Amino acid sequence: MTGVAPPWAELSMHRPHTSPAISVAAILNEGPTSSSPLLVLADDEQQWWVKHETRTSGKSLVNELVVGRLGKLIGAPVCDVALIDLASNLLPYELRSGELVRAGTCVASRHLGDALVEVRPPVPHRTDDDNRRRHAGLLALVDWCFGRDVQHLQDAGQDFATTSHDHGQYFPLGPGWDPAALSSAVHTPVVIADDPTGLDIDELHRLAHALRAVERRTIHEVLLEVPPSWPVTDSELRRPGQFLEVRAAEVAVRIELLIARLESI
Repeated sequence: MTGVAPPWAELSMHRPHTSPAISVAAILNEGPTSSSPLLVLADDEQQWWVKHETRTSGKSLVNELVVGRLGKLIGAPVCDVALIDLASNLLPYELRSGELVRAGTCVASRHLGDALVEVRPPVPHRTDDDNRRRHAGLLALVDWCFGRDVQHLQDAGQDFATTSHDHGQYFPLGPGWDPAALSSAVHTPVVIADDPTGLDIDELHRLAHALRAVERRTIHEVLLEVPPSWPVTDSELRRPGQFLEVRAAEVAVRIELLIARLESI
């Protein structure tokens, strides 16, 4: 342990100018949703879904990266996320909307396969695969990161294993979040429209413990991964840090209350 991190107001938010570990080798196609992700082949020989900056994307790239990283931190079922470089020699690329994709650092989530079905709460197949555990993680992540426009993927080829994806609309006001919105909503619970009956009690206990163990320093490190080229200032990034730190403890309490309710049934 290196001690408790300084208050958010004293933490440096100077983000380093680092190059992504992977780059887009080829653009394969545009996704079917309104958020217009691009399916690409990267130079790691893997396929990724790339969220890119357009005129209207706002802070959605920030949301995608931060929620993906925090989901992994607490062991929630989220897609792997990475920063990826989209070079100008692969452009111009015009989206169905008519907007042009911009070159630069983007956020990507690993392609999970071709047998995927997108679902929204209430999420089916609770008793398939290890979804009793996975669905508990979805509940925790949505509440912690103020999930909006909640979307999940289920893999029909893997007994409908459920994974959270598309987090661009998370946080109050989605990609339009600002300090006022974060402050006003910091204590507001977010409950997905899903019956909690059948969730894995041991996993709920683990998630509550994981949320209580989240440290300011860890959230700070995640926020420092946000590229300086993205449309958010160093000062603005402190606010979601404070928001997430406060909510982690409060969500842990809500999960423990849910455990008590489920155990009493």
